[in-house]
Amino acid sequence: MTTERPARLPLAPHAAEAAVADGRLVIRTLLLAAILAWGGLLSVLRAADPPVGNDGLAVDEGAFVAEVSALAVIERLRSGVPASITVAQAILESDWGRAPIAVQGNNFFGIKCKSAWAGTSVAHVDDDRDAAGRPVTSCFRAYGSVPESFRDHSDFLVGSERYAALFGVDPLDYRGWARGLSACGYATDPLYADKLIALIERFELYTLDFPEVMHEQWLMAMSEPE
Repeated sequence: MTTERPARLPLAPHAAEAAVADGRLVIRTLLLAAILAWGGLLSVLRAADPPVGNDGLAVDEGAFVAEVSALAVIERLRSGVPASITVAQAILESDWGRAPIAVQGNNFFGIKCKSAWAGTSVAHVDDDRDAAGRPVTSCFRAYGSVPESFRDHSDFLVGSERYAALFGVDPLDYRGWARGLSACGYATDPLYADKLIALIERFELYTLDFPEVMHEQWLMAMSEPE
């Protein structure tokens, strides 16, 4: 004799929304725990026989991409900035985490202090010049952690009128975003957009820009031990 299970009653609209919100909170908590468990970005720069950065020090590109991708996806879910763009910028602006502003101030995106910045800073000679055209020291934002840098990068783009047009571009159009960043003046390098696009295509970073469910599945898979 079999016993039929009673039909499950549908959740009320407000209860369904609460259940979804709780589920997302649990997922994001697990993601943050996974990132912390990985031991931070510095540990990925110690592998044997990896490629060499601009300073001659070894860089494990694959491991670096994997770890910053987790942070970038979290920021995409929060702010709408494509994760592929965030990862490519982090690579370029921090030279794989080796740039002085990254090492000394956890600044992975080359964001300067500007007048509104009230936090700590790090000094570094970049592309600023005095009236005579001589290089001068620039003020860069400094952060207490790498995730803070990624969050501020998103907030910097979202909160600036200069970059407002970017958020009218399809978030899956990484080429449009790359060219838009360059057109808005994020960097002085005329090849900036091309470099971002090349990195995105080389490491297939566009897969990080898939819909939210894919992001969560990818991150959960990343957190599982091999």
